[in-house]
Amino acid sequence: MNLELQGKVALITGGTKGIGAGTAEVLAQEGCNLILNFRSDEEGSIRFAKELADKYHIEVLAHKADVRFDDQVEVMFDKAIDHFGHIDILVNVAGGKVASKNFDEKMPNEWFDDIDSCLTPVYLTCRRFIEEAKKSTRTGQHIVNVSAKNAFRSSSKQRVSYGTAKGAIGIMSQRLANEVIDYGITVNAIVPGYVMSGVFTKPGHENLVKEREKVCRIGFATPEDMGNIIAFLCSNKSRQMIGVIVDASGGTML
Repeated sequence: MNLELQGKVALITGGTKGIGAGTAEVLAQEGCNLILNFRSDEEGSIRFAKELADKYHIEVLAHKADVRFDDQVEVMFDKAIDHFGHIDILVNVAGGKVASKNFDEKMPNEWFDDIDSCLTPVYLTCRRFIEEAKKSTRTGQHIVNVSAKNAFRSSSKQRVSYGTAKGAIGIMSQRLANEVIDYGITVNAIVPGYVMSGVFTKPGHENLVKEREKVCRIGFATPEDMGNIIAFLCSNKSRQMIGVIVDASGGTML
């Protein structure tokens, strides 16, 4: 796309699977160096990072961390700063594995765990990223947070905590954008629709795919479709978009 991102450094949480991997692929094509956070499948994550580095002739670090925990987030950022000297882009994809359960049956500890799973990683990574950006002499830093369609429109049941937390990510992105734009940091969020990743790609879920295809106005999105939108939001070509929650749901929220 020639978004003028060559040489930028991007940290992507959940960066080796699904939307995170699709975003990594697009940013790699644009010439960004990458830090790809992962929590599981260490062998596959390291292999994916090496494939991107070899294919696009960039530097890619794969770093294992559970971004719900501050100490692990700090170590990840320290490693990235020590290696690259700075981070220009933060993309928050990780988080949000929540058990479906009726609202009145969900115990307080389960509710807090759900909110923590979705929202805390975004808070922790944004906080450290902004801290580093304020110290830097570089300009034009970007944060893109991934929300969810369930937060705004959904017929799904037993997903109140998930929708609440993902909706909070959108509102947080707006309010944070207002707070940090004067430091040259732009914050936006996207709302994906049905993306061909995760459960939709697993054997035995063919009927689920067919069911969801009925509401997909232009078919399932690919992870790279989301990556293209995220990459645009990380570039100067989107400079008038500040605190925006981008509907990237393929028309499923119309």
